[in-house]
Amino acid sequence: RQWNQHDHTSTDHGKIVRTLRAHSGIIHCILVDDSSDHLLSSSIDESLCLWDLNTGQQLQKFSVYSSYACVLCKVDKSVFVCAGNDQCINFWNIERNERIHTIGKAHSTRIQSLLYSKSNQVLISASFDMTVKVWDLKLESAKSTQKYTIKNPFEKWCKSVAFLDGEKDGSRVLVGDDGGN
Repeated sequence: RQWNQHDHTSTDHGKIVRTLRAHSGIIHCILVDDSSDHLLSSSIDESLCLWDLNTGQQLQKFSVYSSYACVLCKVDKSVFVCAGNDQCINFWNIERNERIHTIGKAHSTRIQSLLYSKSNQVLISASFDMTVKVWDLKLESAKSTQKYTIKNPFEKWCKSVAFLDGEKDGSRVLVGDDGGN
């Protein structure tokens, strides 16, 4: 749902502007692209939807096939990445409406977080397998190579990742885990 946070005609929330409907299951993740006013949504129904936030129109629907996407990450204007329960990282071209690359079995269990550094062309993935992995990407040739694996020293699930330097060079990453670390 889109809310207008400045319209307080309803006492318990802002005014709902519109509801976007296309999924048949729980919405697991949403990602807003401010540069295009688009929204990507993923659902337990094993689909991803691309929306126009200005009109509320569904622009595309992607079938994830084997599992639902738990996490989404935008790489550039036409490519996004999703990952989830199947331990794979999938790259999609929005303009061609097709999967262009897959890192099969990137982790040994559910992938919980993704982060992309444009300046270094690396993708960072965090998983319930207690690891964070860094992947070198070559988008023009749709190839990836694993650069590093970092094991959580606290032996807890890795839940989220963020750049400490605000994506300037992607060299410093924060990792949060389910143990409060």
